Amino acid sequence: MDKGGRIEQTAAALHVHGNTVKYGLRRLRELVGASPVDADTIEETAHWWWALRTWLDR
Repeated sequence: MDKGGRIEQTAAALHVHGNTVKYGLRRLRELVGASPVDADTIEETAHWWWALRTWLDR
């Protein structure tokens, strides 16, 4: 989310390969149970996960 949904920029920020980011997104879709076309559910879940992680890291 911090990188505007750009895979390569996200991967660089996380110091991982782009495929690792793509795999993580696929797993998130599987865990959330949303279809790949249901971007709103995935985006909302990712937003809350990001917000929680940001809050916990403080």
